Amino acid sequence: VTSPLYLPISPYISPLSPYISPISPLYLPCISKVTSEEILAAVAEAAVAEEEIDQLSSKYIPVATRGSLLFFAISDLAQIDPMYQYSLIWFKDLFVKGCIASEKSEDMDTRVVNMNDYITYSLYVNVCRSIFETHKLMFSFLLTIKIMMGQDKVDLSEWRFLLSGGKLAGGAPKPEVDWLEEGVWIEFLNLAQLDNFKGIEAHVAANIEAWEKVYNDPAPQDATLPGDWQKLNSLQKLCVLRCLRPDKCVPALQSFVEVE
Repeated sequence: VTSPLYLPISPYISPLSPYISPISPLYLPCISKVTSEEILAAVAEAAVAEEEIDQLSSKYIPVATRGSLLFFAISDLAQIDPMYQYSLIWFKDLFVKGCIASEKSEDMDTRVVNMNDYITYSLYVNVCRSIFETHKLMFSFLLTIKIMMGQDKVDLSEWRFLLSGGKLAGGAPKPEVDWLEEGVWIEFLNLAQLDNFKGIEAHVAANIEAWEKVYNDPAPQDATLPGDWQKLNSLQKLCVLRCLRPDKCVPALQSFVEVE
């Protein structure tokens, strides 16, 4: 076809061009085939790119988890004092800046650790500027516990006992010794209800001198517990100290934060 003058009038013949119009049925199959091949190729490339992005993003999940734990830690501060209010916008800005400012590394595991450490420290410093001195240790302890919860290192029943104690008001008779007060013995009875402390009240009664030594120690938070109870982790030792010498819980919390 060289000229529309030699062809009958057709809606598929352009009056301005001697060639077949792009809307002609003769031309459409070519367009459809080429377009479908391009679309399929683009979809395949997009699928590969999406998979690569997902794999890379999944490596930063620990950072996102840490960010979530930190935000809910500072949200809990409002229960201590209503003026301790921190917005999500403020936290997100601090979080993003921490991610950017943290030390870079070619090793992904090292990079994630650097980001978590920097973000945690940055949040701690900024929050400590806005809370009372008397609440800073409590905030440090709360932050530590939240991070440990994210690592599945905290038994919730032990955490609840540390915060509020138990509900029993009596039980096995108290050993007849002067240093073991009734309130201390009841706390041991309550502690013995937890899975990891079964039999501790019987051990106290059977090894009264060893426990008295811990009770009379000027720094019981650093003393070695009698028998197999020395194998308890740091949070569990806080539960025992809460029963035996609650007056030493503050220095024990300081040591706990330093260790953990």
